[in-house]
Amino acid sequence: MTTFIFFLIVLLMTMAATTSAKALAPYSTNGTVDLEKLSQIIEELARRPYYEGPYEVVFDGPASTNSTDVSSSEGKRAKRFANDFDRDLLFICPYGQTFSSISSYHSDHHGDRRFSITCSPVMSSYTDCIQTNWVNNFDEAFTYTCPKNFAIAGMGSFHNNNHEDRRFHFRCCGGATLSYSDCMWTPYVNCFDEFFEWRVPFHNHLAGVSSYHDNYREDRRFRFYICSSASMSTSAD
Repeated sequence: MTTFIFFLIVLLMTMAATTSAKALAPYSTNGTVDLEKLSQIIEELARRPYYEGPYEVVFDGPASTNSTDVSSSEGKRAKRFANDFDRDLLFICPYGQTFSSISSYHSDHHGDRRFSITCSPVMSSYTDCIQTNWVNNFDEAFTYTCPKNFAIAGMGSFHNNNHEDRRFHFRCCGGATLSYSDCMWTPYVNCFDEFFEWRVPFHNHLAGVSSYHDNYREDRRFRFYICSSASMSTSAD
């Protein structure tokens, strides 16, 4: 009976992952974001009180006990990942929240990364949100920053097996209670093929992302644009 329940759970998780991938596909066809279709998906996701992703991996111990693809496993905890390898990613914070942490690990076999993202409430309400189109082509570096007094509240991406790389788009939201003055770029938070876990510093929010790709390692390095704000209602824990 226990074995049957285990395989039933695995089957349901697989079905959920497949359904999610099919649901994301329509907005990213032909290399162009269909902003109308994407906005409908985003509105549904943003109304949820917390992120509900289709993929979940729990690291109970050394990475080798769970995945041979995970390296530099120090500091890993139980995480909900927003994507599987070679699959679409669409992570949207609930209304009033923005990114508070990003972690990721790379697979040499897949030539791809999985991302785990968390959000924290920083605004009582939004006055406006904007959605970008793709900010990069495959194998291309990009630097994207939100408009002033906006912070990143969503990220989407899809992977191409020929290029072994991802294209990205972002959602930025701003509110009357969100304002900032001092901004700076962090150093790169990872080396190639390296696990990273990065948290938005106390009394700051994430306002931009920059990345470049290496064709030999088939991986990306990332750095982040952070802005200080004394008006944030809560810290990015």
